[in-house]
Amino acid sequence: MNKKNMKNLYASIFYSLKKTGMLRTIFLLIALLEVVTIVGPFMDHDSWGTPMSASFYISSYMNENVMFPFMFMGFLVGVVCAGGFGDKTANYDILCGYSRWQVFRAQSLVSMGVSFASTFILNSLPVLVCLLVWGPGDHMAMRDLWIRYLMTSVVYVRFATILIFLSYAIRNVFISGLFGYFFMCMAEILPAAAGEMNAKSPILASNMFFQCQYIQAYYAVGVEYSSGSFNASMDPQMILTIIISTILGGLVFLTFGYVIFKKYDFR
Repeated sequence: MNKKNMKNLYASIFYSLKKTGMLRTIFLLIALLEVVTIVGPFMDHDSWGTPMSASFYISSYMNENVMFPFMFMGFLVGVVCAGGFGDKTANYDILCGYSRWQVFRAQSLVSMGVSFASTFILNSLPVLVCLLVWGPGDHMAMRDLWIRYLMTSVVYVRFATILIFLSYAIRNVFISGLFGYFFMCMAEILPAAAGEMNAKSPILASNMFFQCQYIQAYYAVGVEYSSGSFNASMDPQMILTIIISTILGGLVFLTFGYVIFKKYDFR
């Protein structure tokens, strides 16, 4: 297949995403949830004795909004990878002359690419709202924060590879969505457990998720919590570890997924 035909394959996948109203609904609902998470801090921020700002919100509430995108990602990967089994799209693509590897590669790349972009957008919404309404504040450097959110989305891609494998194994869009819901429910438990396992298993996906949420705080002696400053920067070694572990860990699950897809009998 030439590049033009491969573009047609990618276009068909994006078209299937575009016409799936369920995905748009879930995305909008989660986007609403992300913005609603600001309401609690806004109502309570006077008790902290500090003005509301983007850096204050993230320094105190970052882990409250990063779990929601898992739900969308579960359905997203399900529609791209498992949906082709239900409506025979994958079989049609193969009959049109695409190899199984080409179909698998296109579906996997779209799943991972859209997962990265959508999770970054969803996680950024509360920050953008705070920036527009209250400004950046002085609790942390915003540049470091955006790098941290980018690295968080890289970890989401690693979880997306797990969902890709599960989607090919189960071949059901809604069960894939349930796995996304399961990851969402475990989002607070896994990082906490990873903190204890850090020394023994530094490359676990759960530990990477924990590291992305962990923001070091510095306090002046005898000064209230609100006067502390936060270092949101990530060590270059940690960034490299996240990227490499995502690539290597993702390749393992993608390999398992391709083995299942290659052996599946479409007849």
